[in-house]
Amino acid sequence: MPQAWRDIIYTVIFDVMEDNYASVKRGAFGKCAEFAIVGARVLKILTNAPYKAVGGGQIMDCGDEQYVLITPTRNERRNARNLAEMKFYHCWVQLDAQSMSTGGIEFVDFTLLYDRLTAHLLNKPYTLSNSAAYFWGDAKALDLPIPASLNNHPSLKERQSGWYWTDSICCRLLLKYENENAAYFSALTSKILYRIADEAEKCFAPTSTASW
Repeated sequence: MPQAWRDIIYTVIFDVMEDNYASVKRGAFGKCAEFAIVGARVLKILTNAPYKAVGGGQIMDCGDEQYVLITPTRNERRNARNLAEMKFYHCWVQLDAQSMSTGGIEFVDFTLLYDRLTAHLLNKPYTLSNSAAYFWGDAKALDLPIPASLNNHPSLKERQSGWYWTDSICCRLLLKYENENAAYFSALTSKILYRIADEAEKCFAPTSTASW
């Protein structure tokens, strides 16, 4: 998909989510599950490819060799019956290898703009000045070595690389959350699609030859 389309899709999803939580102090911060669900739905409709929302853990780079580990605890994984009962997890959009001509995994995270606030709330300095608003690309770019400062963390002791990883329990609870709120996510997805169409018309009409 051309970069111009990716920028439009990201901007619309982000703006609609922020509008949706305009009355909340931190806006759509912390709503990675909703970003992932509506993002996957939107991309699936626009491309007819089986994008899906997934959940798991993440290593977040704060700059200057400072990192935040976002992953559910063993107790949460054992006892959580709903996604809201997990304190630390992350969600994103994924298109798996069998659907990619390159054999890789397409990875989309629409929530990088909230990393600075995440670090602040966890009392971590955040010094990245050129961080992107979102990531949309091959998951291989995220298959980085585990930082030395996190090597001994119990949640990472069997991992040597990869700054994002799926978790079967997170994925199950994420799907449950989507199914239990299907009408809400359908309405939000429709709103986003209409706005994408409006933005695309402004950007590309009447001479556009751009395509998916």
